[in-house]
Amino acid sequence: MKKLLLAGTLATISMAASAQLKIAPEIGATMYSHSNKTTILGQSATESTDLQPGLRAGAVLDLTLSDHFSLQPGVFYALNRTKSESSSTTGSYTYLNKNSVLLHAVQVPIYAVYKTGEEGSGRFFVGLGGYISYTIAGTQKSETATTAGGITTDKKSSLKMKLGNDKTDELRPLDYGPSAMLGYELANGLYFRGHFNYGLANMLPQGNSDAYTKSMSFGISVGYFFGSAGGYNGW
Repeated sequence: MKKLLLAGTLATISMAASAQLKIAPEIGATMYSHSNKTTILGQSATESTDLQPGLRAGAVLDLTLSDHFSLQPGVFYALNRTKSESSSTTGSYTYLNKNSVLLHAVQVPIYAVYKTGEEGSGRFFVGLGGYISYTIAGTQKSETATTAGGITTDKKSSLKMKLGNDKTDELRPLDYGPSAMLGYELANGLYFRGHFNYGLANMLPQGNSDAYTKSMSFGISVGYFFGSAGGYNGW
């Protein structure tokens, strides 16, 4: 029994020693939107905001576990935007409402990654995992155009969003959900990838199954693993 325990301990130490840790800066463009559900007098309606371009920049760690598998966490700053527009008519008045939201968030994804090919050559890779995101600040802009008798009056406003879960707040800061990514890395450590995030958290303060705001985003990015001369081990 002691020999078996010793052998297992040595194997664990050997695996830890052979694992390699790489770091890469990464930057890319994203597309982001919210799915909103409201229920009034038992009648539910679901609508999504228009996809809007954003930015994601940060760093990735890659812990190589074998020739084809690695664990890959990251930390990113994410600039997310949403935009929506609606119109209505009451009597001789026509209303056009435009709303846009700008969110600053810290995002932490983590993937279990599988890599094809051989070390020292270009490789495709695919990753499955999840993410946690926390919004640290937000701004909401609104514009209302009222038309009556051929005359249009505009009203604009820009306000800092209240983040939290109180009735007076406008957005819950915490978001999380599954994530997937697919990409290709060159032998010198330069890589390109696309990712997709599907939010599961209800970001509507005091929300429930009849009223929610959920996120969805995808993007493409480029990064570079330093110290990857001759090919990065594992990608």
